[in-house]
Amino acid sequence: MKQMKKMKERIGGAAVCGLTLLAACHSAPADLSGRLAELESDTLWIVSSPLIDNSNVRIDTLAVGKDGRFALTYGDGMLRNVYIWGQPAGASPEGCVRIASLLLLPGRPVSVEGTPESNVMRGDSFYVDCSMLNQELRPYYDRLDSLAGRAARLSAEGAPADSISRTYAPVRSLLDGMASVRMDYVRRHPGKDAALYALTSDVPIDSVAPLLARLAPEVRSGWLAPLCRHLQEGYDKELRRRSAAERIQAGKPAPEFALADRDGNRLALASLRGKYVVIDFWGSWCGWCVKEFPDMKKAYESCKGRVEFLGIACRDTEEKWRAAVEEYRLPWLQVINGAEGTAEDVAMLYGVRAYPTKVVVDPQGRIAKVFVGNTPEFYEWLRDNG
Repeated sequence: MKQMKKMKERIGGAAVCGLTLLAACHSAPADLSGRLAELESDTLWIVSSPLIDNSNVRIDTLAVGKDGRFALTYGDGMLRNVYIWGQPAGASPEGCVRIASLLLLPGRPVSVEGTPESNVMRGDSFYVDCSMLNQELRPYYDRLDSLAGRAARLSAEGAPADSISRTYAPVRSLLDGMASVRMDYVRRHPGKDAALYALTSDVPIDSVAPLLARLAPEVRSGWLAPLCRHLQEGYDKELRRRSAAERIQAGKPAPEFALADRDGNRLALASLRGKYVVIDFWGSWCGWCVKEFPDMKKAYESCKGRVEFLGIACRDTEEKWRAAVEEYRLPWLQVINGAEGTAEDVAMLYGVRAYPTKVVVDPQGRIAKVFVGNTPEFYEWLRDNG
Protein backbone atom coordinates (compact mmCIF):
# COMPACT_ATOMS: atom_id res chain seq x y z
CA MET A 1 0.00 0.00 0.00
CA LYS A 2 2.80 2.43 0.83
CA GLN A 3 4.46 1.62 -2.48
CA MET A 4 1.22 2.22 -4.37
CA LYS A 5 0.60 5.47 -2.52
CA LYS A 6 4.12 6.71 -3.25
CA MET A 7 3.75 5.88 -6.92
CA LYS A 8 0.49 7.83 -7.15
CA GLU A 9 2.07 10.76 -5.36
CA ARG A 10 4.99 10.72 -7.78
CA ILE A 11 2.64 10.52 -10.74
CA GLY A 12 0.43 13.30 -9.40
CA GLY A 13 3.33 15.59 -8.60
CA ALA A 14 5.53 14.98 -11.61
CA ALA A 15 3.05 14.32 -14.39
CA VAL A 16 2.76 17.90 -15.53
CA CYS A 17 6.43 18.37 -16.28
CA GLY A 18 9.32 16.49 -17.86
CA LEU A 19 7.28 13.62 -19.31
CA THR A 20 7.84 12.11 -22.72
CA LEU A 21 4.80 11.32 -24.86
CA LEU A 22 5.66 8.26 -26.88
CA ALA A 23 3.97 6.77 -29.91
CA ALA A 24 2.82 3.18 -29.80
CA CYS A 25 5.21 2.12 -32.57
CA HIS A 26 9.01 2.34 -32.38
CA SER A 27 11.76 1.76 -34.87
CA ALA A 28 14.02 0.21 -32.20
CA PRO A 29 13.13 -3.15 -30.60
CA ALA A 30 10.89 -2.56 -27.59
CA ASP A 31 12.14 -3.50 -24.12
CA LEU A 32 8.59 -3.42 -22.76
CA SER A 33 5.50 -4.09 -24.85
CA GLY A 34 2.15 -5.76 -24.65
CA ARG A 35 -1.52 -5.86 -25.45
CA LEU A 36 -4.21 -5.10 -22.90
CA ALA A 37 -7.83 -5.84 -23.69
CA GLU A 38 -10.73 -4.12 -21.91
CA LEU A 39 -8.47 -1.14 -21.26
CA GLU A 40 -10.46 1.96 -20.29
CA SER A 41 -7.36 4.09 -20.77
CA ASP A 42 -5.99 5.83 -23.81
CA THR A 43 -2.77 6.44 -21.89
CA LEU A 44 -0.41 4.36 -19.77
CA TRP A 45 1.93 5.78 -17.15
CA ILE A 46 5.17 3.80 -16.94
CA VAL A 47 7.01 4.56 -13.70
CA SER A 48 10.51 3.09 -13.46
CA SER A 49 13.68 3.32 -11.41
CA PRO A 50 17.01 1.48 -11.23
CA LEU A 51 16.77 -1.77 -9.31
CA ILE A 52 18.63 -0.54 -6.23
CA ASP A 53 18.47 3.27 -6.54
CA ASN A 54 14.76 4.02 -6.12
CA SER A 55 15.42 7.77 -5.88
CA ASN A 56 16.09 8.12 -9.64
CA VAL A 57 12.50 7.81 -10.83
CA ARG A 58 11.55 8.10 -14.50
CA ILE A 59 7.95 8.58 -15.66
CA ASP A 60 6.89 7.99 -19.27
CA THR A 61 3.50 8.76 -20.75
CA LEU A 62 2.66 6.09 -23.31
CA ALA A 63 -0.10 6.34 -25.93
CA VAL A 64 -2.05 3.11 -26.36
CA GLY A 65 -3.22 1.87 -29.75
CA LYS A 66 -6.89 1.16 -30.43
CA ASP A 67 -6.13 -2.54 -30.25
CA GLY A 68 -4.62 -2.10 -26.77
CA ARG A 69 -1.04 -2.48 -27.95
CA PHE A 70 1.82 -0.49 -26.44
CA ALA A 71 5.62 -0.49 -26.62
CA LEU A 72 8.46 1.30 -24.89
CA THR A 73 12.23 1.20 -25.47
CA TYR A 74 14.75 2.26 -22.82
CA GLY A 75 17.91 1.11 -24.57
CA ASP A 76 20.22 1.78 -21.63
CA GLY A 77 20.94 -1.77 -20.46
CA MET A 78 19.73 -1.03 -16.94
CA LEU A 79 17.95 -3.31 -14.48
CA ARG A 80 14.71 -1.48 -13.78
CA ASN A 81 11.77 -1.78 -11.43
CA VAL A 82 8.79 -0.94 -13.64
CA TYR A 83 5.21 -0.10 -12.64
CA ILE A 84 2.46 0.13 -15.25
CA TRP A 85 -0.55 2.34 -14.51
CA GLY A 86 -3.60 3.08 -16.62
CA GLN A 87 -5.11 6.54 -16.84
CA PRO A 88 -8.81 6.42 -17.80
CA ALA A 89 -9.73 8.93 -20.49
CA GLY A 90 -10.40 12.33 -18.97
CA ALA A 91 -9.22 11.29 -15.51
CA SER A 92 -6.63 13.12 -13.44
CA PRO A 93 -3.26 11.48 -12.68
CA GLU A 94 -4.59 10.66 -9.20
CA GLY A 95 -7.18 8.43 -10.90
CA CYS A 96 -4.57 6.07 -12.31
CA VAL A 97 -5.09 2.35 -11.76
CA ARG A 98 -2.24 -0.08 -11.16
CA ILE A 99 -2.00 -2.71 -13.90
CA ALA A 100 1.31 -4.55 -13.37
CA SER A 101 4.77 -4.36 -11.82
CA LEU A 102 7.93 -6.13 -12.93
CA LEU A 103 11.71 -6.17 -13.00
CA LEU A 104 12.93 -5.35 -16.53
CA LEU A 105 16.04 -7.28 -17.54
CA PRO A 106 18.49 -5.57 -19.93
CA GLY A 107 18.47 -7.18 -23.34
CA ARG A 108 15.55 -9.44 -22.43
CA PRO A 109 12.27 -7.97 -23.77
CA VAL A 110 9.03 -8.64 -21.91
CA SER A 111 5.43 -8.51 -23.08
CA VAL A 112 2.49 -7.90 -20.73
CA GLU A 113 -0.71 -9.42 -22.08
CA GLY A 114 -4.25 -9.83 -20.82
CA THR A 115 -6.51 -7.31 -19.11
CA PRO A 116 -5.79 -4.66 -16.48
CA GLU A 117 -7.27 -6.98 -13.86
CA SER A 118 -5.60 -10.20 -15.05
CA ASN A 119 -2.42 -10.27 -17.12
CA VAL A 120 0.70 -12.34 -17.60
CA MET A 121 4.29 -11.65 -18.62
CA ARG A 122 5.80 -13.41 -21.61
CA GLY A 123 9.46 -13.64 -22.53
CA ASP A 124 12.43 -14.81 -20.49
CA SER A 125 11.76 -17.66 -18.03
CA PHE A 126 12.31 -15.15 -15.22
CA TYR A 127 9.25 -13.21 -16.38
CA VAL A 128 7.18 -16.38 -16.58
CA ASP A 129 8.15 -17.29 -13.01
CA CYS A 130 7.36 -13.78 -11.76
CA SER A 131 4.04 -13.89 -13.57
CA MET A 132 3.12 -17.08 -11.72
CA LEU A 133 4.02 -15.46 -8.41
CA ASN A 134 1.95 -12.41 -9.34
CA GLN A 135 -1.06 -14.63 -9.94
CA GLU A 136 -0.76 -15.83 -6.34
CA LEU A 137 -0.51 -12.25 -5.14
CA ARG A 138 -3.29 -10.86 -7.36
CA PRO A 139 -6.15 -11.32 -4.84
CA TYR A 140 -4.22 -9.26 -2.31
CA TYR A 141 -3.47 -6.51 -4.84
CA ASP A 142 -7.12 -6.41 -5.88
CA ARG A 143 -8.21 -6.06 -2.27
CA LEU A 144 -5.67 -3.27 -1.66
CA ASP A 145 -6.81 -1.45 -4.80
CA SER A 146 -10.40 -1.77 -3.64
CA LEU A 147 -9.56 -0.27 -0.26
CA ALA A 148 -7.68 2.59 -1.89
CA GLY A 149 -10.61 3.30 -4.20
CA ARG A 150 -13.09 3.26 -1.34
CA ALA A 151 -10.92 5.60 0.72
CA ALA A 152 -10.60 7.98 -2.26
CA ARG A 153 -14.39 8.08 -2.66
CA LEU A 154 -14.88 8.76 1.04
CA SER A 155 -12.34 11.56 0.89
CA ALA A 156 -14.06 13.09 -2.15
CA GLU A 157 -17.36 12.95 -0.27
CA GLY A 158 -15.85 14.78 2.68
CA ALA A 159 -16.02 11.84 5.08
CA PRO A 160 -14.38 12.24 8.52
CA ALA A 161 -10.73 11.25 8.80
CA ASP A 162 -11.50 8.42 11.23
CA SER A 163 -13.87 6.85 8.70
CA ILE A 164 -11.15 6.89 6.06
CA SER A 165 -8.67 5.43 8.55
CA ARG A 166 -11.06 2.58 9.37
CA THR A 167 -11.26 1.79 5.66
CA TYR A 168 -7.53 1.05 5.72
CA ALA A 169 -7.79 -1.18 8.81
CA PRO A 170 -7.41 -4.48 6.84
CA VAL A 171 -4.22 -3.32 5.10
CA ARG A 172 -1.84 -4.73 7.69
CA SER A 173 -3.29 -8.23 7.45
CA LEU A 174 -3.23 -8.06 3.65
CA LEU A 175 0.45 -7.08 3.63
CA ASP A 176 1.19 -9.90 6.07
CA GLY A 177 -0.60 -12.27 3.72
CA MET A 178 1.49 -11.07 0.78
CA ALA A 179 4.65 -11.57 2.80
CA SER A 180 3.61 -15.14 3.56
CA VAL A 181 3.01 -15.84 -0.14
CA ARG A 182 6.43 -14.46 -1.09
CA MET A 183 8.27 -16.35 1.64
CA ASP A 184 6.51 -19.59 0.72
CA TYR A 185 7.52 -19.05 -2.91
CA VAL A 186 11.18 -18.73 -1.89
CA ARG A 187 11.00 -21.94 0.13
CA ARG A 188 9.38 -23.81 -2.76
CA HIS A 189 11.63 -22.42 -5.51
CA PRO A 190 15.13 -21.74 -4.07
CA GLY A 191 16.71 -22.31 -7.48
CA LYS A 192 14.75 -19.60 -9.29
CA ASP A 193 15.91 -16.01 -9.77
CA ALA A 194 12.32 -14.94 -9.19
CA ALA A 195 12.65 -16.19 -5.61
CA LEU A 196 15.43 -13.67 -4.97
CA TYR A 197 13.35 -10.88 -6.51
CA ALA A 198 10.41 -11.93 -4.32
CA LEU A 199 12.42 -10.86 -1.26
CA THR A 200 12.41 -7.20 -2.32
CA SER A 201 8.83 -6.52 -1.16
CA ASP A 202 6.79 -7.08 1.99
CA VAL A 203 9.08 -9.70 3.58
CA PRO A 204 9.86 -8.92 7.25
CA ILE A 205 13.49 -7.90 7.75
CA ASP A 206 14.16 -10.71 10.23
CA SER A 207 13.24 -13.27 7.57
CA VAL A 208 15.44 -11.88 4.80
CA ALA A 209 18.82 -13.34 5.82
CA PRO A 210 17.52 -16.88 6.52
CA LEU A 211 15.67 -16.91 3.19
CA LEU A 212 18.71 -15.60 1.32
CA ALA A 213 20.68 -18.49 2.80
CA ARG A 214 18.10 -20.94 1.40
CA LEU A 215 18.63 -19.75 -2.18
CA ALA A 216 20.77 -21.86 -4.49
CA PRO A 217 24.40 -20.65 -4.84
CA GLU A 218 23.90 -20.00 -8.56
CA VAL A 219 21.01 -17.65 -7.73
CA ARG A 220 22.94 -15.71 -5.08
CA SER A 221 25.98 -15.32 -7.39
CA GLY A 222 24.13 -14.95 -10.69
CA TRP A 223 23.04 -11.87 -12.62
CA LEU A 224 21.00 -10.69 -9.63
CA ALA A 225 24.02 -10.86 -7.30
CA PRO A 226 23.97 -7.06 -6.76
CA LEU A 227 20.41 -7.40 -5.46
CA CYS A 228 21.46 -10.24 -3.17
CA ARG A 229 24.26 -8.09 -1.72
CA HIS A 230 21.86 -5.14 -1.36
CA LEU A 231 19.37 -7.22 0.62
CA GLN A 232 22.09 -8.65 2.85
CA GLU A 233 23.50 -5.17 3.48
CA GLY A 234 20.04 -3.94 4.38
CA TYR A 235 19.67 -6.74 6.89
CA ASP A 236 23.09 -6.00 8.38
CA LYS A 237 22.21 -2.29 8.68
CA GLU A 238 19.04 -3.17 10.50
CA LEU A 239 21.02 -5.19 13.04
CA ARG A 240 23.34 -2.20 13.57
CA ARG A 241 20.37 0.15 14.01
CA ARG A 242 18.88 -2.16 16.62
CA SER A 243 22.17 -2.30 18.45
CA ALA A 244 22.36 1.50 18.35
CA ALA A 245 18.79 1.82 19.62
CA GLU A 246 19.82 -0.07 22.75
CA ARG A 247 22.53 2.54 23.37
CA ILE A 248 20.36 5.57 22.64
CA GLN A 249 18.28 5.40 25.80
CA ALA A 250 17.61 8.06 28.43
CA GLY A 251 20.38 8.12 31.02
CA LYS A 252 22.97 6.35 28.86
CA PRO A 253 26.12 8.12 27.61
CA ALA A 254 25.68 9.83 24.25
CA PRO A 255 28.08 8.28 21.72
CA GLU A 256 30.94 10.67 20.97
CA PHE A 257 31.65 11.89 17.45
CA ALA A 258 33.35 14.68 15.52
CA LEU A 259 32.22 15.93 12.10
CA ALA A 260 33.24 18.69 9.70
CA ASP A 261 31.52 22.07 10.03
CA ARG A 262 31.04 24.61 7.22
CA ASP A 263 34.58 25.95 7.71
CA GLY A 264 36.04 22.48 7.36
CA ASN A 265 36.93 22.26 11.06
CA ARG A 266 36.17 19.22 13.18
CA LEU A 267 33.38 19.86 15.68
CA ALA A 268 33.23 17.31 18.50
CA LEU A 269 30.18 16.65 20.63
CA ALA A 270 32.45 16.64 23.68
CA SER A 271 33.31 20.32 23.04
CA LEU A 272 29.70 21.25 23.87
CA ARG A 273 29.69 19.59 27.29
CA GLY A 274 28.22 21.72 30.11
CA LYS A 275 24.89 22.64 28.51
CA TYR A 276 22.00 20.82 26.89
CA VAL A 277 22.64 19.94 23.24
CA VAL A 278 19.86 19.28 20.73
CA ILE A 279 21.26 17.10 17.94
CA ASP A 280 18.99 17.56 14.93
CA PHE A 281 19.29 14.89 12.23
CA TRP A 282 17.89 16.46 9.06
CA GLY A 283 18.38 16.72 5.29
CA SER A 284 17.79 19.32 2.60
CA TRP A 285 15.61 16.75 0.81
CA CYS A 286 13.37 16.26 3.87
CA GLY A 287 10.18 18.30 3.54
CA TRP A 288 9.19 17.85 7.19
CA CYS A 289 12.63 19.01 8.30
CA VAL A 290 12.36 22.20 6.25
CA LYS A 291 8.79 22.80 7.40
CA GLU A 292 9.95 22.77 11.01
CA PHE A 293 12.72 25.37 10.66
CA PRO A 294 10.57 28.42 11.59
CA ASP A 295 9.53 26.77 14.88
CA MET A 296 13.09 25.67 15.55
CA LYS A 297 14.38 29.21 15.01
CA LYS A 298 11.93 30.57 17.58
CA ALA A 299 12.91 27.85 20.06
CA TYR A 300 16.59 28.47 19.46
CA GLU A 301 16.25 32.19 20.12
CA SER A 302 14.28 31.58 23.31
CA CYS A 303 16.92 29.32 24.89
CA LYS A 304 20.12 30.49 23.19
CA GLY A 305 23.01 30.45 25.64
CA ARG A 306 21.45 27.70 27.74
CA VAL A 307 20.83 25.09 25.03
CA GLU A 308 23.01 24.46 21.98
CA PHE A 309 21.53 23.23 18.72
CA LEU A 310 23.65 21.05 16.43
CA GLY A 311 22.33 20.16 12.99
CA ILE A 312 23.66 17.05 11.27
CA ALA A 313 22.80 16.98 7.56
CA CYS A 314 22.24 13.39 6.41
CA ARG A 315 22.03 11.86 2.93
CA ASP A 316 23.12 15.21 1.47
CA THR A 317 25.94 16.32 -0.76
CA GLU A 318 28.12 19.08 0.64
CA GLU A 319 26.81 21.45 -2.04
CA LYS A 320 23.15 20.83 -1.20
CA TRP A 321 23.86 21.02 2.54
CA ARG A 322 25.61 24.39 2.26
CA ALA A 323 22.92 25.77 -0.04
CA ALA A 324 20.14 24.71 2.35
CA VAL A 325 21.84 26.27 5.40
CA GLU A 326 22.13 29.53 3.46
CA GLU A 327 18.65 29.43 1.98
CA TYR A 328 16.90 28.78 5.29
CA ARG A 329 19.33 30.94 7.28
CA LEU A 330 19.89 28.40 10.00
CA PRO A 331 21.68 30.16 12.89
CA TRP A 332 22.84 27.17 14.92
CA LEU A 333 25.88 24.92 14.55
CA GLN A 334 25.90 22.78 11.43
CA VAL A 335 27.92 19.73 10.41
CA ILE A 336 27.51 17.13 7.68
CA ASN A 337 27.21 13.42 8.37
CA GLY A 338 29.93 11.04 7.26
CA ALA A 339 29.49 8.62 4.38
CA GLU A 340 26.99 5.86 4.98
CA GLY A 341 28.52 2.77 6.51
CA THR A 342 31.72 4.49 7.63
CA ALA A 343 32.93 5.21 11.16
CA GLU A 344 31.65 8.79 10.69
CA ASP A 345 28.09 7.75 9.90
CA VAL A 346 26.61 9.35 13.03
CA ALA A 347 23.03 8.69 11.89
CA MET A 348 23.78 4.97 12.07
CA LEU A 349 25.70 5.44 15.35
CA TYR A 350 22.54 6.93 16.84
CA GLY A 351 20.17 4.45 15.20
CA VAL A 352 18.26 7.11 13.24
CA ARG A 353 15.40 5.67 11.20
CA ALA A 354 13.34 8.74 10.29
CA TYR A 355 13.86 12.43 9.64
CA PRO A 356 13.81 14.73 11.41
CA THR A 357 15.03 13.04 14.59
CA LYS A 358 16.22 15.05 17.58
CA VAL A 359 18.39 13.63 20.33
CA VAL A 360 18.77 15.80 23.43
CA VAL A 361 22.04 15.36 25.36
CA ASP A 362 22.24 16.68 28.93
CA PRO A 363 25.13 18.81 30.31
CA GLN A 364 26.86 15.66 31.60
CA GLY A 365 26.85 14.04 28.16
CA ARG A 366 23.98 11.61 28.77
CA ILE A 367 20.95 10.98 26.57
CA ALA A 368 18.05 12.99 27.97
CA LYS A 369 15.32 12.51 25.36
CA VAL A 370 14.70 11.39 21.78
CA PHE A 371 12.04 12.93 19.53
CA VAL A 372 11.16 11.41 16.15
CA GLY A 373 9.37 13.54 13.58
CA ASN A 374 8.01 17.06 13.69
CA THR A 375 6.40 16.82 17.10
CA PRO A 376 5.11 19.48 19.55
CA GLU A 377 6.39 17.37 22.45
CA PHE A 378 9.92 18.54 21.64
CA TYR A 379 9.01 22.18 22.12
CA GLU A 380 7.08 21.41 25.29
CA TRP A 381 10.10 19.59 26.70
CA LEU A 382 12.41 22.42 25.66
CA ARG A 383 10.14 24.99 27.32
CA ASP A 384 10.09 23.03 30.58
CA ASN A 385 13.78 22.03 30.64
CA GLY A 386 15.71 24.55 28.57
